[in-house]
Amino acid sequence: MSYQIDAIYDSGVLKLFEPLKLPNQSRVKVTVDAEPAADDPQAIERQQAALTAMFTAVDQLPQRPNGDGWSVRNHDELLYGGK
Repeated sequence: MSYQIDAIYDSGVLKLFEPLKLPNQSRVKVTVDAEPAADDPQAIERQQAALTAMFTAVDQLPQRPNGDGWSVRNHDELLYGGK
């Protein structure tokens, strides 16, 4: 059986938000997919740098048609090869 449950890590202990429906002494395998704490200055700095890089890349995209004859009207033809 496999399912996902949310927990919080506090002072070396994982505290589950819901009880597990398992018999006592059941062996389990734990996979940790951690999210950075909201007040982690380094995580916030990395997120801000990533957003800045993304917005810089978007700002560099051409704002006018590039003259190749394609437009949003050609969406289906471009993606699916037909009109």
